Amino acid sequence: MTIGPTTPLILDSNEYIFGLSGSKADCAQLIDRLNTLHILIPLMVVREVERNLETMYGLGSAFFRLIINRDNITIIWSPPPEELVLAYVAQGLPKEDATIAATAEQYEAEYLISENRHFLQHSDDLPFQVINAETALQLLSKQ
Repeated sequence: MTIGPTTPLILDSNEYIFGLSGSKADCAQLIDRLNTLHILIPLMVVREVERNLETMYGLGSAFFRLIINRDNITIIWSPPPEELVLAYVAQGLPKEDATIAATAEQYEAEYLISENRHFLQHSDDLPFQVINAETALQLLSKQ
């Protein structure tokens, strides 16, 4: 397994929050490598990151500066199909996480990178792989 420049990835909200705030080194290192990755950003992640970064760290605009005008980053402005979200809720994911998982499935992301225990606990039941930032960095170094 490796992560290459064309591998579709979704980074969960916590990757951006921990990375931009500097509160977790692996997440910060992953954020530093964004320009080498193919990133899909669900609308739910945009909302969570903006709200939490601004509330907790006053860094709401730092996220947008990070992602704006990049050819390798696609913001997915439309929500995923509700029936797909509800299927993930039925598997035990909270609604916000279910929305992110549904988007990952809809857009055929190969990896969802997250520190979120809900995702990491459900990793065997999903059509994409759930890994944390540490594992993502290891897979990037295999390129």
